[in-house]
Amino acid sequence: MRDAVDLIGKKVLIKEKTYIIDDVYFLPTPAQPQNHIWFGLKDENSIVNYPYESLLPYLQEQIKL
Repeated sequence: MRDAVDLIGKKVLIKEKTYIIDDVYFLPTPAQPQNHIWFGLKDENSIVNYPYESLLPYLQEQIKL
């Protein structure tokens, strides 16, 4: 796909903290109806999970072709 960007390994700045996108997860039966896709983000100490809907504004602003 020419207009696609591989997100794994990309850096994203969220609330003044830089994370690296480590993994993408799909939840077939999420606790909240719209949270099927989650991203695992790692920093120097841990991995945190963000739902796609919450991460999307950061991706749109920071990730370019």
